[in-house]
Amino acid sequence: MGDSASTGILSFSDLLRPKHNPGPISVLLLAQPHDQDNRVHKRRPLCHLPNDVRHCDPTTLLCSVLDNWVCHISQIGTQVRRGNLDLPIIEVENVWKRFQIPHERKTTVLENIASTLSLFGRKRSTFEEFWALKNVNFNVSEGRSIGIVGENGSGKTTLLRLIARVMTPDRGKISVNGRIAPMLELGLGFHPELTVKENIVVFGAIMGLTKEKLKKQQGSIIDFSELKRFEDAQLKTLSSGMQMRLAFSVAVETDADIILVDEALAVGDMEFRRKCLSRFMEFKEEGRTIVLVSHDMNLVTEFCENALFLSKGEIVASGDADDVVKEYMKRVESGSVSL
Repeated sequence: MGDSASTGILSFSDLLRPKHNPGPISVLLLAQPHDQDNRVHKRRPLCHLPNDVRHCDPTTLLCSVLDNWVCHISQIGTQVRRGNLDLPIIEVENVWKRFQIPHERKTTVLENIASTLSLFGRKRSTFEEFWALKNVNFNVSEGRSIGIVGENGSGKTTLLRLIARVMTPDRGKISVNGRIAPMLELGLGFHPELTVKENIVVFGAIMGLTKEKLKKQQGSIIDFSELKRFEDAQLKTLSSGMQMRLAFSVAVETDADIILVDEALAVGDMEFRRKCLSRFMEFKEEGRTIVLVSHDMNLVTEFCENALFLSKGEIVASGDADDVVKEYMKRVESGSVSL
């Protein structure tokens, strides 16, 4: 830093140098965030020190810097708690996901062994690459609801699975800053031979609920799912709608910050759907984040502030839910995509 500069940046190593101050300076910690290209982000001063800082000993100067830094972090925490900072709770950056589609069908153990042995003869099975997601980028702010729309096979469920960490992307990264309650597939985590009450314990443990909480809330879970008469029945005797109600009832009892819903409301009856929407509204009031995949455009526009339109693994439109749904319906009417 030259003497002609009126404002500069000081690091911890500079603090230990005696008489280091060309004028009013701004002090910042040495740590500098880097992006993926290893470029240093622009540093912002955390505090301003007086002109007589050159006469302070290094220890006093360092304590002053730390005091200012702690105050700065405390102010940020207060803004986050008050909702004044629009910080993303989900960040999806340049995400690509690939699957391999085999061209040979192997249904028996012998066929799989023969395929494996053929590798030694340099005869390889042929596969077709299928990119389910291509260069997907978006953020979701804490407490916001986002709907994901698109035709079947557009990559909606794959995206939810990546956010839920069920799968990992082939390229890019996904950052999730909170606990997740995924409702992705009907019956996922259930055992058909166990009773309703036993499945509540198993599925609840998968969702991260403790034994104490499950024991305390088992009654409310059964009441919400409207399965009191069937609590000792094996799960395989229940209809798909009943199983969905049970899965949803357990999932909503979690203390998750993020709730992922993949067409979970499509199986339930109208009365249960109303209860689910009412519970979702409670989640929104509590400041939870909801990611909803649905083919019900009315549900997306009524419930979500933002939306994402996927087609063939790529983002076609994103932003305000009403605008995205209009774009989607326009393309459906033109025949370029299916509903």
